Amino acid sequence: MFSFLAVCMHNYLGNVLERVHSLIGSGSVRAASQRWDISPTALSNMFKEERWPHISTLEKISSAEGVTVEWLLTGISEPVEGHSSTMVDIPCYSVAASAGQGQTVTDESQTDVMRVNKEWLRDLGLQNAKLAVIQSSGDSMLPTIPVGAPLLVDLGVNCYMQAGLYVFRRGDELSVKRLSQDVITGNITVASDNSLYPTVNLTPEQAEDLNIIGQVRLVMSKY
Repeated sequence: MFSFLAVCMHNYLGNVLERVHSLIGSGSVRAASQRWDISPTALSNMFKEERWPHISTLEKISSAEGVTVEWLLTGISEPVEGHSSTMVDIPCYSVAASAGQGQTVTDESQTDVMRVNKEWLRDLGLQNAKLAVIQSSGDSMLPTIPVGAPLLVDLGVNCYMQAGLYVFRRGDELSVKRLSQDVITGNITVASDNSLYPTVNLTPEQAEDLNIIGQVRLVMSKY
């Protein structure tokens, strides 16, 4: 009897932890712990050692993810303001775009996700955009882009559309610069906001080597 009850409780706990883990999605435990205001060690141990989550932990997760504690415990009720209906995950990549002389790309793997509210994207006019977060490096775009600031990039923009900040590749180097175009000659100006760095002018022929990855929609602080 005791053994049967223990098995039932273990299976029940497994279902609870599975629902909690589903809210992490493709992100990391550390990112989820920050989002839920829970110690990353405690959250990691909860999964590794199959510990019962404290009710205060479930309440924090419930508040952050828009689900009910009842759903976390039983899976019966639907999320309130469901996670899937109000939130969206934006992939974060290990690649860094250089705001300097160009960053050689050695790794483009996804490292995490940034979970944001769809209303926020709608306010930015980006609800239908294909977005990604990449890091910046270097100081050539100061003060617009602080050194190491994450960039929200619209990957759906793969050619020059209008003057603005673009992430582009030339050879193996990835850069973020301000691009503008002369309407008469078609020349592309590649400029840094930091006056210590030179401006480069490209003819239409030279600009063919400019492989635009996306347009920067937002310069963010560390999140």
